[in-house]
Amino acid sequence: MDRDSLKQFLAPRLVALTLMLALVSALTLAGRWHWLADLSSHFVPHYAAAGVLLLIGLVWSRRYRWAVLAMLLVAGNGYRLLPYLWPDRAVAISEAPRIEILQFNVSFENPAPGTVIDYIRSLDTPPDAVILLETTPIWGAYLKTLKDIYPTIALMPRSDNFGMAVLSRLPQSDVDFRESGTPPVPLMVLEAGVADQHLLIYATHPPPPLGALLSAGRNAQLAALASEITPQMPQHVIVAGDLNSTVWSEALAPLIHRAGLRDSQRGRGYLPTWAPLPLWRWLGVPIDHTLVSDNVTVVDRSAGPRLGSDHWPVLTTLSLR
Repeated sequence: MDRDSLKQFLAPRLVALTLMLALVSALTLAGRWHWLADLSSHFVPHYAAAGVLLLIGLVWSRRYRWAVLAMLLVAGNGYRLLPYLWPDRAVAISEAPRIEILQFNVSFENPAPGTVIDYIRSLDTPPDAVILLETTPIWGAYLKTLKDIYPTIALMPRSDNFGMAVLSRLPQSDVDFRESGTPPVPLMVLEAGVADQHLLIYATHPPPPLGALLSAGRNAQLAALASEITPQMPQHVIVAGDLNSTVWSEALAPLIHRAGLRDSQRGRGYLPTWAPLPLWRWLGVPIDHTLVSDNVTVVDRSAGPRLGSDHWPVLTTLSLR
């Protein structure tokens, strides 16, 4: 097949794919009305990357009018991704107290809990708080071996996907577990004093948005959590966990717009935290969040190694202004 024949073969297919991309990109804006539309919103970076490839193909095949549409799709999806690629200008105050939080959905089917314990011990400085999700009863014995590092170890194990464990070496740590949502899943509240600052850490793991009922349950739980938080709260507030949502989803809107929290990943690049297979890392999506109130500055955020889960551990360093 010569070049002209190849162009004739590819051109209509590229046009069809561009129309499909336009449709699904528009669908992402309708998430508040249907769970499938909301599900499509998690893949904004993928749509931007697909638009770039289609733009190149359409220009090469001389379908310039359709290339304009592809360029608009790249611009529209890229604009929503831009806050994560544009450097964050927030500056941490040098004398303000700092804390580090490790959060990790360990997977309730994790075959090697010991590797997670070894990873925590291998860190140069132990995180001040560790939030582990999907912990089953077997995790209790492993986590208690960290008692020499973490005076506070609170466990709420379950045999399904919604167990939780919290380890803290923050002073004056007080952990409260309760269940919320439908189906009911744990919500953890950790109160601690850091220097003269009052810290509130919420951790949760709402249901995945697989179907109308589970999506509604996820949305209701995150909205209920947002109702407990206001931008005027004097405490330093952090919400951490596998929220089964990206920031482009309507599910996180109450926490970001109503509660006044911001995503710690902004300005630090695109960091997928969940993918079904290790080799699919950059096809994954960022659903493991650390949301912070306005009086908290993000110093650093990074992902750890793969440790027997379909998620990656996330380390976030924060400055309490």
